[in-house]
Amino acid sequence: MKDLLTFNFGCTGTGSENGPSTPSTVVRPAWAGGLTEIVEMLHHARTVATFFVCRHIATRHPDVIRALAENGHEIGLLECKHLHRPPAPQANGRSKANVFTELHLSEYRHVVEDACGMAIRGHRDRFYSLERDAGAVWTAFGKGGIAYDSSVLPLAVTKQGIPVLPRFPFRAVTGPHRIIEWPVLLVRLFGRWFPAAGSYLDRLPFWT
Repeated sequence: MKDLLTFNFGCTGTGSENGPSTPSTVVRPAWAGGLTEIVEMLHHARTVATFFVCRHIATRHPDVIRALAENGHEIGLLECKHLHRPPAPQANGRSKANVFTELHLSEYRHVVEDACGMAIRGHRDRFYSLERDAGAVWTAFGKGGIAYDSSVLPLAVTKQGIPVLPRFPFRAVTGPHRIIEWPVLLVRLFGRWFPAAGSYLDRLPFWT
């Protein structure tokens, strides 16, 4: 990731990500003005960032995504579906999480790559919901060409998170398909750790 500054550029509304791209599924063009202001501020500050992009945004607005890439920003894949899957082994010994990842990662990644014109190296789950069976998902990511992931909450919150994991970036998978995990940023307030990124900020203080 670039300069550790990231933005989630993804779906909104109540539509299903696997369903047709309807107006309720995708952010409307009203976001264009705000995005322009962000890009201009980054330019004036001589700073580049990583924009994690949902495949629906990449499909409907490839010109916007390509412009971000041409301005020097890195583009990552934003998965708008929970990655969490019960660790139930299949007949071939692979878990549901592994099968799901292998089936969908390539499709989603190619859509975003076609839009931005660059190779996708990073992934983030919009809800930071990677927990059980994380090892299988990381392995599938590494095999799929993903170099880093940011889908783990190293804290037990609202029935999510993996509190035993480090709070700082760590090597999740070693070997030829190694992958680095960048956990959700945590801040310590009033003697407790709190998530300081993503959708958890939207839900303050209801998850405390």
